[in-house]
Amino acid sequence: MPTERLESGLTWRALLLVVLAALVFIPASTYLYLVAGVQLGLVGTYALLVIFAYIMRMMGLEMRPQEVFILYVGVGSVAGIASTAYFLIIYRMYFVQSPIAWSYTIMGVPLPEAVPDWLAPPLTSSAYMARTFFHPDLVKPIVAWTVMSTLSMLAELSLVVIAAHTFVEVQKLPFPYARVDASVVEVMSSRERFRRVVKYLLPGFYFGLVYGVILYFGPALGFPLIPLPFIDLTRLTSATLPGAVIGIATSLMPWVSGMVVPFGIAALGLATSLAVWVIGNTLVLIHPVLRQMFPEWAQEYYQGMDLIRVFQRSQVRVWLPIQIGAALGFAALVLVKYRRALSLTAKAIYASVRNGGSESIFPPLKLALACYLMSTLASVALFHYLMPHFPLIIPLIMSVAVSFLMGMASASIVGESGASFTAPGFLWHTIVYLTPVEGLTPQEAYSVFVYPPVIAGTATGGGTQTMKVALLTGTRPADVIKVWAIAFVIGNLINLLSLDMFWRIAPIPSSAYPNTVISMPATAMIDALLVTRGLRISPELLASSAAVVTALAAAVESVAKILKIGISSAGLMLGLFNPPMSAIPMFVGSAISKFLAPRFFREKWEAARSYVVAGVLLGEGLAATLAVISLMLIKSAWLWPW
Repeated sequence: MPTERLESGLTWRALLLVVLAALVFIPASTYLYLVAGVQLGLVGTYALLVIFAYIMRMMGLEMRPQEVFILYVGVGSVAGIASTAYFLIIYRMYFVQSPIAWSYTIMGVPLPEAVPDWLAPPLTSSAYMARTFFHPDLVKPIVAWTVMSTLSMLAELSLVVIAAHTFVEVQKLPFPYARVDASVVEVMSSRERFRRVVKYLLPGFYFGLVYGVILYFGPALGFPLIPLPFIDLTRLTSATLPGAVIGIATSLMPWVSGMVVPFGIAALGLATSLAVWVIGNTLVLIHPVLRQMFPEWAQEYYQGMDLIRVFQRSQVRVWLPIQIGAALGFAALVLVKYRRALSLTAKAIYASVRNGGSESIFPPLKLALACYLMSTLASVALFHYLMPHFPLIIPLIMSVAVSFLMGMASASIVGESGASFTAPGFLWHTIVYLTPVEGLTPQEAYSVFVYPPVIAGTATGGGTQTMKVALLTGTRPADVIKVWAIAFVIGNLINLLSLDMFWRIAPIPSSAYPNTVISMPATAMIDALLVTRGLRISPELLASSAAVVTALAAAVESVAKILKIGISSAGLMLGLFNPPMSAIPMFVGSAISKFLAPRFFREKWEAARSYVVAGVLLGEGLAATLAVISLMLIKSAWLWPW
């Protein structure tokens, strides 16, 4: 598309709405994560977009498609900004005090004493009593995480620009889902089509609001009516199915989110989840051969153990090494599956560099390449400065080379098929675990696992698709980069302030935030076992896990192709990583979407589905926000609010 046909959408009112979205979205999403372990995510983006468009129309203001698109991108960026970086500071402070960490040593030093002061203040610091980020002893941790987050953002944006030159401009891949996003923008900027959207969104909104009030106001007022974040059925089944992880999530998020998951994938995910977390856990306890393979799980389990402990211990002792190997194998299968798209990558990049992007509609390619190298090399330099005895070649390869390959692979796959692809989980930890290193200090031995250099590429596929949508909506691609950067700065600042507010209200973890009571001890256990190399992660176990999952995934893909049924190997990974308390609601939601909802909505369900889901999540999110306000008002009257 010629540059003169592109218009700017980054106006002051679009920017103001992005800031308002951050002020509303981030605190509610952060509270949902602390309470239930979920965030509003993409569907919440649609809901806020509808609300803002509705308010603008009530004020008699019409937004151009370019403004709607920038608002869409900005709100989506705000939704995608997780509180990981600053939440990790709170987590490290919990880790330093955790009995789990004190039960492990590294090089003869108790594990909490190996945590450097740039990750968490020493135990003697008053920051542990103050419970606020605005404490002098937390300056180093905040700077450390902010710098690495900023470098990661710069690397991701650079990869998006490089991939846009390569796959949108030179290779001209179709990006099938780009037209879906463009259609959303068209709907929001069309008065007649917008009215239909509101008609579908409001019923879901009211339902989510009513249920959310019942779910979240109980804990806020001190008498929960529905357990959060799940109903524990593990103890009831422990006599017949020892070790089985059985529960049902009580937030509407996994139920309605399942409505947008294809039924075949949801069904395979549920079957895999039950096979792993119910049947697998039980067999490891009762089968003599499997008991010998995983003796720690057999020794630690006792009848009557609750869901949280069963899930934590079985994941650490049995499934974590298998999950790592399975993720590596699945990543290899995806690369093979999309080998034709990847084979054109090098040629397209070369063509883009040779052209130089002098007449390109995208930001300059050479500038993007320079920014990518600067950000990744700066992260490697920072990593080496903090951990000088770890081999420099490993972070250099992972940050510069692997990030680039993963980003290009992701963009080419999304561009050709729309399927997403990211680096396997625990990739960095596995590389470090299998790297023999001598001469590390205890502080370096701990930090090398938990403070990696920038490993970018996870957002490249989706970001490149957004660049394609910019062209379809007639928006300048440079505006997309600008709004991403603005949303990153504003979003992280609001994230910091939101977490600080919740931390002041009650300790983290505590019963005020039920998810943290589950997730933080589990993470501490995994961290302790990884750092002290207490997990049995051997190349043989990784290779066998990768081989088995690759074979199963290939079989699933072959059956789907031969029988022409709607299943995908992604369902295997879904079930392997998600216990039944998440897989069951996802399957039920998908089944409702496929079989029940079309009977009421008839042929309109496909068009209405995303808006119904968005309305439900918006209602629940609003209820959570109101519960936060009520909790603040109630707790502010007493010095010890928890």
